[in-house]
Amino acid sequence: MARPQPQRAIRVLIAEQSDADIRALRTILEQWFHDPLEIYATTCANEALSLAQHHAVDLVIANARLAEGDGLMLCRALRKSPAL
Repeated sequence: MARPQPQRAIRVLIAEQSDADIRALRTILEQWFHDPLEIYATTCANEALSLAQHHAVDLVIANARLAEGDGLMLCRALRKSPAL
């Protein structure tokens, strides 16, 4: 009988205004998802774009207001990125 393949972790990027918001979202995601998660988090739009491209994230949660840009700019850049 074949062994079940290990599941790849769901890669999530959280781009939020504050560390408190990041912690709250991290807690909620860890409670809701039963699959393994890799969570990357930042308060900066430019860093969020870099993390998303480097880690090929599956899900992005972004606030409209971020340091060095905003969530809308981040979403536009992600849509244009060939790596994603």
